[in-house]
Amino acid sequence: MLNAMSMVAQKRTISKADEAGRNLQYQEAIAGYLKAWDKMKDNSYSKQQLAFNLAECYRIVNKPTQAAEWYAKLAETKFAEKKILVWLYYAGELRTLGKCEEAVKYYEKYLQKQPGDFLAMAGLESCRQFADTSTLQSRYIVRNMGVLNSADDDYSPAQASRKADQLFFSTNRKGTAGKDRENWTGAWFADIFTSGLEKGSWKTPVSADMTGMVNSFANEGTPVFDKKFHTMFFTRCEKGVDEKVYCKIMESDRQGQRWSKPAVVVAESRANIGHPWISTNELTIIFASDRKGGQGGKDLWMSTRAGKNKPFKDFENLGSVINTPGDEMFPNLENDSTLYFASSGHPGLGGLDIFRSVRRDGTWSKPENLLAPINSTGDDFGFFLTDERHGFFSSNRSGGKGGDDIYGFEAKTVLFTLSGVVRNENTLFSIPGIPVIIVNSRGDSAKTVTGPDGAYGFDASLIKADNLYRITIPGGTYFAVRDSLSTMRLHENSDFVKNFNLVPVPEEPVVLPDILYDLDKWDLKPMYQDSLLTLVKILNDNPNFIIELRSHTDSRASNEYNDELSQKRAQSVVDFLISKKIDPGRLVAKGYGKRIPRKLEKEMKSGSYKFSKGTVLNDAYIEKLPSKDIREAAYALNRRTEFLITGKDYRQTTVTFADVRPEISIVNDSAGISVPYRLVDKGIIEVQVSINDYSVDAKIDTTVLESFISAARVIELLQKGALSKADFEGDASALLANNKVADSAVIKIRKLRIGDLPVEDVTLTVLNNMPVNVKMGRDILEVAGQYRVDAENKKIIFK
Repeated sequence: MLNAMSMVAQKRTISKADEAGRNLQYQEAIAGYLKAWDKMKDNSYSKQQLAFNLAECYRIVNKPTQAAEWYAKLAETKFAEKKILVWLYYAGELRTLGKCEEAVKYYEKYLQKQPGDFLAMAGLESCRQFADTSTLQSRYIVRNMGVLNSADDDYSPAQASRKADQLFFSTNRKGTAGKDRENWTGAWFADIFTSGLEKGSWKTPVSADMTGMVNSFANEGTPVFDKKFHTMFFTRCEKGVDEKVYCKIMESDRQGQRWSKPAVVVAESRANIGHPWISTNELTIIFASDRKGGQGGKDLWMSTRAGKNKPFKDFENLGSVINTPGDEMFPNLENDSTLYFASSGHPGLGGLDIFRSVRRDGTWSKPENLLAPINSTGDDFGFFLTDERHGFFSSNRSGGKGGDDIYGFEAKTVLFTLSGVVRNENTLFSIPGIPVIIVNSRGDSAKTVTGPDGAYGFDASLIKADNLYRITIPGGTYFAVRDSLSTMRLHENSDFVKNFNLVPVPEEPVVLPDILYDLDKWDLKPMYQDSLLTLVKILNDNPNFIIELRSHTDSRASNEYNDELSQKRAQSVVDFLISKKIDPGRLVAKGYGKRIPRKLEKEMKSGSYKFSKGTVLNDAYIEKLPSKDIREAAYALNRRTEFLITGKDYRQTTVTFADVRPEISIVNDSAGISVPYRLVDKGIIEVQVSINDYSVDAKIDTTVLESFISAARVIELLQKGALSKADFEGDASALLANNKVADSAVIKIRKLRIGDLPVEDVTLTVLNNMPVNVKMGRDILEVAGQYRVDAENKKIIFK
């Protein structure tokens, strides 16, 4: 009988606790559940349900240590397998306690049963992003405001004067007007208190209302002022008709030390509305509410009115970018554009975190976590700025004086600079006079130009904290370059270095025309005169080019006949070019007779016949062609004048066109290729060579094996683009450091010509103090082939 009576009493106790929980009287519910706990049978389902109810009550009243303790009793039981919310809520409390490694385990267990759940995904992402707050910090110094705080809750500070020397805030410390405790948290009802700044120190807070007009027996808090600091908007929570407590937004005018009777600004009979923010013109209000139609939990809403004395209408949810299935509260819109708010739904450090979002063209940006030390594993909320670098917020983080405390913050003075050197990618030499432009995320731009050493720099007045920069080097003779720089979330001084290697824009390929002739003719057809006009334009556009004309015949008739014919063909082209005012000093004309059959560098058409790329039009090929017409078409392609750029460094002379005419030489390589030479001091032979199409004087020294080039000449060729870093053997960055060429560096020459003789696979060694441009030793001469010196005619004859 006694056992039956005990069970009835126990059920009555649990029933009352359940009812208290439904009525949001969580302290009463906790007391009832604890009373029943010890009297229940171990491991029974009912006792596990009781543990869950206790965990939920502690979670709702924001006591994570106790909540985690009760969830832990269930996490590995069959009860949790059926009620998987245990894992989600337990993981959340563990994360708040800084136990992310353990929290991940339960987030993942929950997601296996409930894939894609927003809160679980956000919690898991929070653990992955913010487990180590030491590497993710903002540039603020945070301090507890000491005298403003008590052993109870002090929160939601608000600026109450233009000079920011008066604060209003919410508190439930002793001395408030409320004579009751919240059943939700067990704390005393809150009032609005104030403190003033005097001689650099905050005074002991007192009630902001001694008349009982604002601070009543109900809960008051979260104050905010209009721009004149005349009207205060605040939250009041009191019982409704159903005996449940609901919150609404009130306003009251300040009249000296007195307040007008508060009027309701926004309220609903079955929803909580609070945490107001008011726009500068007082026509828009943002607030937190659990009203229907939101994303879940408490959301941020916005409403507008036609005038200051008109009602707010048309409530609008701020949308899924801002609001989540968690809670979004304590809004503050700085300059009517940058929203600061607290959220438990977006990834964060734990509990409520403070976020920032910017509204542009009616759209909110993705909320940005303000990081530590503004945010902590506790609840952080009620953020506002007094100027660009200072402000206040509230937090229940460890180390405070009570529950929620008020904290002040100051942005550290962080200095950033950007500098670097701009170099030529091909030569690794620095480039002076190159513009460098930076543009920040607001569109502000700055420009500088590289100095003689290729260096550029932007000082701390131009590189600001919390900015994204686009760095641009515009195109021109080099390809444009873009890069970026971020100073977001950086809280220490930084000198950024960004070096750029610019790639030169390659010269457009010079397409030289083909000139063909009728059989036994040397006069220019009108169609080829038009082609030569293209060549005239190329030469006028590039006054440094030197052109070699090579005239050929087909293979029929004798060598003597064809040599003369090719000479006449070359002469006809030279005469035409000179008639168009082309300097004859830029023209080298040669007749090759029938000695060099044409090798087609592309598919070509002659008459109605096509010949493939790579075809060599020699007698052996032509004789095998199936018809006379096709053979004649092939012969026609051999009757040609070709053009070759043999130099890119011609210098204009004062000699007039009438003074000199280029000699048309006949090239008969059966006797060998002759290269004119000059005798210089002490009988040393000097010849003209071409390195990658640039002319260079070269001394011949047969007493040495190796060939050399002076560092000064290498630098000149690098600057002209005739050489690049790719031509150096070894580490080019070391060999070309500091705009100098290292002594004994070895250069591979892509294209070397000794007169008309091309020489392949040769190298030159750099000597810094060599007085001559190039000294050719036996290595290059042996590659060039057998040679003899014709002293009488001052020529070297290569076989």
